[in-house]
Amino acid sequence: MLDEILDELPSIFYNWDDTFQLIRRNKKHDEITEYGEDDIADMDPMDFFDAAEHAKIAAAVDQVFTHGETTVEATFVTKSGKRIPHLFTAVRTIVNGNTVLMGFGVDLSKQKKTEQHVYST
Repeated sequence: MLDEILDELPSIFYNWDDTFQLIRRNKKHDEITEYGEDDIADMDPMDFFDAAEHAKIAAAVDQVFTHGETTVEATFVTKSGKRIPHLFTAVRTIVNGNTVLMGFGVDLSKQKKTEQHVYST
């Protein structure tokens, strides 16, 4: 039942363990990233971002595991190379006795286009 609920969310859901293995994700995650089960098996969080954002993402992940939560704006890079701005928020929690990172990513494409329009007029 939980998977069905997560799959209905309008944003991506992700759940990584402290060794950066993706434990759970929703359908939206696969739709946005264009990666399937076989691709994701050997990926870690950095693989979804441009190298220029790796330091920012690493700091955000560290923030979650050391302080319990974080929010960061970053650009998802899809399998085909498409860049999609997102707002990611994550928390540290315990699942089955293991410390994990759990969060959501909200697509900011429409907001960015609106901002660009407002600032260009």
